[in-house]
Amino acid sequence: MVESRRLRFAATCPLLVISILVSSAAKAEEWWHGSFVPTGSAIEPDPFEVLDCYEAPDTMVTYTADGVFPHETECRISEKIALREMQAVWIKFDCTYPDGPGGYEKSELLIRAGNGPHIMRYTPLEAMMRCEWPK
Repeated sequence: MVESRRLRFAATCPLLVISILVSSAAKAEEWWHGSFVPTGSAIEPDPFEVLDCYEAPDTMVTYTADGVFPHETECRISEKIALREMQAVWIKFDCTYPDGPGGYEKSELLIRAGNGPHIMRYTPLEAMMRCEWPK
């Protein structure tokens, strides 16, 4: 009887570990999706409020699961590594200009800065604040 319990636990334990890792990986990716502007690029509200994206559209960057969208540029994420313990994500992306030739490759490290609407972006090193489009 005790041996059958051990067998059942041994069979379900790997599934439990995998489900915990997958759920935490999904959470690690969600916090960085959205639109952000560098702090200091607009009149900043209370540090825990979300900024209006209309305040600084030229400096706004939008991050999605598949792409990064800085001002007048479209980028597709080619590689993404979630660093769960740091609440950070490293992304590598290829960018093109919608109405012109050429493009470039870039990578960034995004780090969650507490529970507020701020993130840190490296390179360049700058604090960014979440913004939303008015409804």
